[in-house]
Amino acid sequence: MSILGRLPYANQLRTGVLFLQTFGTGAEQFQVLRHYLMGKLFPDFGDEVHLKAAMEWLARAQDVCGGDGVSSIYSLKTGWGVAYPETSGYILATYLAYADYSGDKSYFDRAIRIGDWEIAIQAPNGGVFSSTELRQTRVFNTGQVILGWCVLYERTGEDKYLQAASRAGDYLLNEQEADGTWRRDTYCGARTYHARVDWALLRLAQLTGG
Repeated sequence: MSILGRLPYANQLRTGVLFLQTFGTGAEQFQVLRHYLMGKLFPDFGDEVHLKAAMEWLARAQDVCGGDGVSSIYSLKTGWGVAYPETSGYILATYLAYADYSGDKSYFDRAIRIGDWEIAIQAPNGGVFSSTELRQTRVFNTGQVILGWCVLYERTGEDKYLQAASRAGDYLLNEQEADGTWRRDTYCGARTYHARVDWALLRLAQLTGG
């Protein structure tokens, strides 16, 4: 057994060392580590408190990106990431659901901003880029944004969302292999999770009859 393992509170010490190695040192890091080591990270609140806090965190992740897309990540070491088209595409559906549930219209407005931003950055071939920094269209990302546009079209009746979704659908059809898989413009080839891309095409077919 190592010397560290013989010390009192060895597990907590090991956790602290690994935490600081991973996330670095700073006021926020020490605050999170202190709460974790003292068992206070998850206070006992009701579901409504946790739901509201989660939605406020998503809103903050959108605000740090200028109010358009939602940030891809937050790290205690590096801070906020750039706005990420894929996850923003279905976060907007979460916003709409929460607006209905809570009566807070600001989340409806946030969903609209995401949908419009997704149209503004849509690739010329109809696909959706991996990120605002990596200008490579991706099949899975495109399917997820289609789902968001379909929901917005149903809620608003704005044809621009259905048109954008249709352009994206055409891109998916052009990239699909004869056996039904997608191998091009993917993260790592054909995957079973592309079934969620099928879902997007089915939703699009429902709305367009195509």
